[in-house]
Amino acid sequence: MMKTRKEAEVSKLIVGMYTAFPRSQMISEAALGIWVFSLKDYPIKSLRAAVSRWINTKDWPPDNLNKFVSAVAGTSFTKREEPDPPGYKEFIREYRAEGMGRGPRPEHGANENEPPTVKWKAGIHWRLIRDIVDRKVVCPAAIKKGDVYATDDPEERWYWAEFEKRVREARR
Repeated sequence: MMKTRKEAEVSKLIVGMYTAFPRSQMISEAALGIWVFSLKDYPIKSLRAAVSRWINTKDWPPDNLNKFVSAVAGTSFTKREEPDPPGYKEFIREYRAEGMGRGPRPEHGANENEPPTVKWKAGIHWRLIRDIVDRKVVCPAAIKKGDVYATDDPEERWYWAEFEKRVREARR
C-alpha cells in the first residue's frame, strides 16, 4: 500500500522519536501503521512540537498512543467527572434523613462476618515477624528447634497459633 507524503512524514517522526531513546525496542511495522493512522490528521507542525517536547521531557518512548495523542492535542488525559443530575443532592439528603444510607465503613476485620483481606492478614504476619526478630515474642524453648525446612512441626504450629491469636485480638 502506498503511503501519502503526510503519512511518510508522520512515520519518520515516530521512528525518529523511538530512535532518540537508544535503550528502547524499535516500534514494529504494525504498531507504526496504527500510530500513523491515528496521527495523520494532525498538522505536521503540532506533531514535530509534540515529538520534541516528548524527547526533551520524557525518559522513554511513549508506550501508550492515547498519551501521545493527548500530548499532540495539548490536552491532559484525565478522567472528567459528569455533573450530578438535577435533584440528585436533594434526593440524597432526603434518603439519608430517612436512615436509608450506608453508615461509615468499618475497618477491615472489624466486622466478624466480613472476611479479612489478604493485605490485612499480611500486615499481621509482618508485625509478628518483626516482633520475633526484635525478640518481643519468643517461641518456647521446649519446642524450639530452628529447623526452617520442617513442616507441621511444633514450632510452625506455635507460629500459626500466635498469628490466629493476633487476628482475634485485632478483630476486637
